[in-house]
Amino acid sequence: MSTTIQENICARSVGWNRDSIDDSLIEVQELVTKDGYLYATPWGCKHGPVMASEEDIQGLYSEIAKNLSNPEHLVKPTDIWMAHNKNLRRPVAVEEIQEILSATIKRDNPTKALLFLVMLSTYTEQDQQNIAMQAESSAGKSYIPLEIASFFPQDDLIIIASASPTSFFHEAGVLVDENDKPIDFSEKPRKDDAEGMAEWNRKIKNSRILVNLEKKILIFLDMPHYTLMERLRPLLSHDQKRLYYKITDRSEKLGLRTKNVVLIGFPTIVFCSANLNLDEQERTRVFMLSPEVEEEKITESIYLLGRKLGDRDAYKRALEADARRTWLRSRVKMISMAGIRDVIIENPGRICERFLKGHPNPIPRHQRDFPRLIALIKANALFNFSNREGLDDKRIRANDEDIEAGFKLYSQVAKSNEMGISPHVYEIYTNIIQPQLVPDRGVDRKTIQRQYFKIYNRPLTERKLTREILPALESAGLIIQEPDPNDRRRLLVYPTDVAHISQLGTKEKLKLVYGKVEELAAGGLQAKKSDIVEALKGVIEPPEIGQLLGALEREGKLVSVLGDDFWRL
Repeated sequence: MSTTIQENICARSVGWNRDSIDDSLIEVQELVTKDGYLYATPWGCKHGPVMASEEDIQGLYSEIAKNLSNPEHLVKPTDIWMAHNKNLRRPVAVEEIQEILSATIKRDNPTKALLFLVMLSTYTEQDQQNIAMQAESSAGKSYIPLEIASFFPQDDLIIIASASPTSFFHEAGVLVDENDKPIDFSEKPRKDDAEGMAEWNRKIKNSRILVNLEKKILIFLDMPHYTLMERLRPLLSHDQKRLYYKITDRSEKLGLRTKNVVLIGFPTIVFCSANLNLDEQERTRVFMLSPEVEEEKITESIYLLGRKLGDRDAYKRALEADARRTWLRSRVKMISMAGIRDVIIENPGRICERFLKGHPNPIPRHQRDFPRLIALIKANALFNFSNREGLDDKRIRANDEDIEAGFKLYSQVAKSNEMGISPHVYEIYTNIIQPQLVPDRGVDRKTIQRQYFKIYNRPLTERKLTREILPALESAGLIIQEPDPNDRRRLLVYPTDVAHISQLGTKEKLKLVYGKVEELAAGGLQAKKSDIVEALKGVIEPPEIGQLLGALEREGKLVSVLGDDFWRL
């Protein structure tokens, strides 16, 4: 990308006229700090800090230029603008983004960096990703996305507290004719214009609701209605850019009526939910993130909250005066205006080899995990687009720095995500459940609850444990729940003796299937095959379960009934 194009983008983002810049420029250095912008000249003159809230561009730049000038050297406002332009376009690592975001988001470094880069990917053509922020109540699952969204243009944000399927399409959509042209009801003809009314009625009959979410950031502050989630699944997986829906709507005069909806993608979607056990359909379509809940993070957050609530106006002024935040906001605006369509990765085979080296036994869901790694690599390149090789058709080329940054960030969330569980649930497993697991002795739920209270100093409800946490861990293949031999009315938690689903061998899978049939067919009953498949969902693929059942039958351990629909010992 040429320097002139970059400067024009920067000029529009800060409101400066590029045509006024001449060629006799002095190399002024600009440094952005928390307290403001600092300026220095080659002959040793310095000025600053200049508060970010004072940034009135042309008038301010004239004053700075005057203070940096001396009888021998005349600094012009355009020199200051070029210094600002250069600073705005300099290479930046993920760690600096994390540091800037730390002003309002304490700790949570992988989470906030990943959220920021995923939101930045909104400005590509097809590399948008989705995020599920999962955590217990008051942990900050909606606070972090909203804070990061404040760095993005407001016109690109759609923030929804809750929505039903019908209300979402109506609220976010525009009524258009068959050519996607908005219908203007002020053009409706009078009733005595028979020909005009006939044409109008035809237009209304053939109308549809157009929901354009292209390059938008859609944030749900709570998990939307399950029916809406089902309808958004093709959008989440980028099946097609234009999706066609039929919905029913109730009218006072006409009763139920079918309406056509056209949804245009692709957006970046962020879901915030206190539910720790998402449906498998959503788990494979999103990054699963969780805010940290350690005491140190909570302590820092309370001090931050104290400053905010103690004097809201002073807190707001301090944030507005933070030059680093202003700089980051300007950088995002510059990227949004750059129109980068795609990021090219040369020799993607080496990325595939590196990914597969860490996943020697790939499973189907890795086909959705791998694109998320690619998206992070591209997002890092996009953030540094001014320092990347420009190609034709609004494309840039990623380099090795982007690849390393993408792998590093992905590795920090990969373990739990590839298991299909949130980092919060995985932390509960590693800190609470795993240390108590013994192969020949199960752990009861009360013991898990007591240990949770001992470590986190707060109770874990029976409902949360039994309906969300344990089912999520069981679907990830980390635990197995089996009846207590001494009291079959209650379940005990046992280890699966494996660290990851994709590492399960045939022997372990046979053991899992046999154990599940034994559990479901207890008391001389027969286990329905569909129930076996559902119980092992996310652990073993359904076609393989059928093969394993057949193998157990050939070994004489199981007997099929009514074809292979039912099984017993």
